[in-house]
This record gives sequence, C-alpha cells and structure tokens, in this order.
Amino acid sequence: MKVCYPLSGNGDRATQKGKGTIQITWQIYSSRQKEVVFEAEGIGVGKLPRGSSDSVEGVILAAFTDGAKQLMVDPAFVRFATTYESAASKPLSMIRMEAPTPYQSKTQGGLKKALRSVATVLLPDGGHGSGFLIGSDGWMLTNHHVAGDLNYVTVRLMTGREVSGQVVRADEERDVALIKLEGDLYPALPVRATEPDVGTEIYAIGSPLEKNLHTTLTRGIVSAYRNDNGERLIQSDVNIQGANSGGPVVDEDGNLVAISVSGIDHNEVAVGINFFNTDP
Repeated sequence: MKVCYPLSGNGDRATQKGKGTIQITWQIYSSRQKEVVFEAEGIGVGKLPRGSSDSVEGVILAAFTDGAKQLMVDPAFVRFATTYESAASKPLSMIRMEAPTPYQSKTQGGLKKALRSVATVLLPDGGHGSGFLIGSDGWMLTNHHVAGDLNYVTVRLMTGREVSGQVVRADEERDVALIKLEGDLYPALPVRATEPDVGTEIYAIGSPLEKNLHTTLTRGIVSAYRNDNGERLIQSDVNIQGANSGGPVVDEDGNLVAISVSGIDHNEVAVGINFFNTDP
C-alpha cells in the first residue's frame, strides 16, 4: 500500500491519495460436511482518490471489495456455485453405534447412572452448553446452536476430566450436533423405547447458567406434545435455564426421552414452558 499526504501529513484528508493491493485466499467451509469445499487465490486493488474523506482503511476495504468482485466472475467459482447444491444434497454415510440396554426400574439407580453420561460443552468464546453420551465409544449429542458451527470443542465430563471432541455432523433445522470424543470407553445413556404419557414425571440434566452447576437435575412433567415444522417436541414445566441447551431429558429410570431445545420467557424471566426434541 502507498498513501500520500502531500501537505500537512497524516490526517490531511483534503489532499491525501493512494492505492494498495491485497492478496486473498478464499475458502468456503461446509458446516454440513465439516470441511473446506472450495478454495481459490485472488488479488484485489483499492484506490484512495485525492480529497477522499476515507482513510487508509478505505484502501483495504476497496481492495477487498474488488477481490470479491473478481471472485464472483472466476470461472472456477461460478462452476462451484452452480453445481454444489446437487453435491451437498447427497446422503451422508451412515454412522452406527451400539446403544446400551435401557434401565428397567428405579431400583437400578438409573437416574444416578444418567448423571455420569451428561457433560458440559466448553466453547472457545468462554461460553458453554450441555451434552450427553449416546455411545460407549465416545459419541455424544448436543444442540446445533451450542456447537454446530465449530470443528472441535472441549468436553468436560462429570468427573472433571476434559477431552477433545470433533463436531462430526450438525443439523441446524433439527438443532442437533453429533460429537465424537477422543478414544476411550464412556458411560452412554440408554434410550427409552416408548414416549412417556402426558403427566409422566421427567427430569432434565445439564449445566445451567454456570459451568460449576454441571449435572444439575430438575423435575417436571410431560405437559403436552407439540409439532413444530415437522419436529415432535415435548412441552414441559421441568426447569431449564441458559446453557441447559443440548442436555438430556430422562424418565424416572434414567432412560433418554428427549434433548433440551428451548424455553419461553417473559421479560427475560423463564415461565416454565420449555420444549424438548423427542427425535434428535
């Protein structure tokens, strides 16, 4: 970049002028496929006309804008943009995992066992959410709005141990993300075979509000079943707060019933109407 201030020096916008170039590496990342699906190199040129009210940053912005325009007419990018949709619609490969045997009764201590399967998802920005293990080889679920756009997250288990997890799949519409933890044996949560009736007691587990509130257990009932854009949701008064997102809802035996999704609040105060996806 070259910028000139002929008279009074830096800040003399009445007489400044200049130009600059920027070399750009463009990458398009697919959150569905979890990989870079297009890459190209480009150059943009920006100018700062004499008397411009802009500053040096204006040269950078103009150069970047020029580079973006060049990308739009790049034949390789045009081919990608016009053909990628069909490629993206191809079905993903099947992931199979062995589900643990459901707990049969309260006498097996299923609720206590369920706590071991719940984890805190630690995010790069310092935030967090909840998640739970569904496969003994390290498969776990959380919400898409917790971790779906990331490649990797750190997962803190009930024991306090922290392990690395790769976000393998993510579905924004269903608000679910599948994470694979580093190799080990993990206590997975069994899945209930039938839906609980309205009025049945259910329990939410997660890390509401603060990380140190991990494995918080709350109780409520199935208030109703709702349909939201094709997704079957449980409505319940079971208490959940921010960062409960992605945590499990279990029955009194400790078997998975649903995944925490959202709640209704009034003036930023929870009113006890919360929703949980029964088919993540």
